[in-house]
Amino acid sequence: MKLSEILGQPRATTHLQNALEQDRLAHGLIFSGPAGVGKKTTALALARALFCTAEIPDGTGGCEQCEDCHLIEAGTHPNLLIQDMARAREEKSTASQISIAQIRRLRSDLALRGVRGHRKVAIIEPAEKLTTDAQNALLKTLEEPPAGSVLILVTSNADALLPTIRSRCQRILFSPLSPSHLASILGRDGYSEEEASNIASIADGSLHEAARLSSEENQEQSLRIRERLSGLQTLSTPELLDFAAELASGKGEERRDRMALQGTIFLDWARARMVEAAENNDPEGTRASLKILKRIHGTTRDLSHYANAQLTWESLLLDLREMRP
Repeated sequence: MKLSEILGQPRATTHLQNALEQDRLAHGLIFSGPAGVGKKTTALALARALFCTAEIPDGTGGCEQCEDCHLIEAGTHPNLLIQDMARAREEKSTASQISIAQIRRLRSDLALRGVRGHRKVAIIEPAEKLTTDAQNALLKTLEEPPAGSVLILVTSNADALLPTIRSRCQRILFSPLSPSHLASILGRDGYSEEEASNIASIADGSLHEAARLSSEENQEQSLRIRERLSGLQTLSTPELLDFAAELASGKGEERRDRMALQGTIFLDWARARMVEAAENNDPEGTRASLKILKRIHGTTRDLSHYANAQLTWESLLLDLREMRP
């Protein structure tokens, strides 16, 4: 994928394209932002732009036809060096961090002459998994970078990096994807317009979250909850308590994941009501929807702090039944 084809990150891609055109690309970069918003995809697109040998304007992001572009696409370009958790686990199956040994090898590889041209690109992802020793081992490379090298640290938590690392890199910020951009990406991956729109509306701007939500089981759960909420006023108290029990069911990590998804569905339902009321020029409905939204947000906060799930859901549903205009 070219830099110009990255969706939803115009600030980041424009900055990188301008830096390429002006030959002012920093040797150390931190791609920082939420998970699943295109940081690593952009890092690979930048590598393509740097390695492409076609006679095209700088900053366009690669021709996608030359051998270098094909090697990037296949993940086999010899001048592209990647250190990540998959490689950490190749050495030790229980590894939970990127080790100093990996970074020492990376430094050695960067110092060697490139197989295809003088350019080399190293990507570390997720950079917040670097041990302190590994980060310190990077400092010499950042202070005295090999000619033609670019080091990209991809992270969802830049504050986990040492100040000495952050001060030696240029930080490129990535934002959550808009629902429209997320739906476009999902559509490109084969989802129908309706499926893409529904998933994008509750994915919180993240492709990772969209992938999780797109499972058949989660889509069915979303549909069931929305149908129940649409008919909330018609539910008897016993039916409402059964609904709460269903929402609170499960154990351990699976239960936490389910309740996080459920909270997202509730919030999206409330936002949709508020938008509808505003579009219909209904001030009373807008105020009521905002009150509902705040109440649901409080419930998701309580659940994240390990409140009694059954009682919390029961309280919310009883309130929503009374609050709905």
